[in-house]
Amino acid sequence: MISTASSVSLIGIITDARPKQVIVASRSSEWDPNRNKLLMLDFLGSEPLIVRLQAFDESEQQQLFDHLHPAESSRDFKNTVTEFGIHALLGNPQMLRIIALALAANDGVLHSRGQLFSDAFTKNVPRA
Repeated sequence: MISTASSVSLIGIITDARPKQVIVASRSSEWDPNRNKLLMLDFLGSEPLIVRLQAFDESEQQQLFDHLHPAESSRDFKNTVTEFGIHALLGNPQMLRIIALALAANDGVLHSRGQLFSDAFTKNVPRA
């Protein structure tokens, strides 16, 4: 969770900058809505609009996978990631993209979670 000191520091920077609009992004688990909402109201004079992203549902996941890998089977992909217990990550479109890329690099064969994440890192990080 973002500490009170960090929140006050951030609000101080915002106050000093006097912007017309501010967008603050954080993981919802790090945002204490009661405390931070009141701090924003007290220091900036307006209540923040809090927006939460919704995870992709299965239909949206399939659409994204089919768009990224039209020659591959979204059903086979879903079965493979479910078998390895990482299907819950597919609601995040960026994770779906990363996992699908790593799996495609191995011709759809997955031997372990460790291999998948290692391959995902290798495929997504440019060589220096």
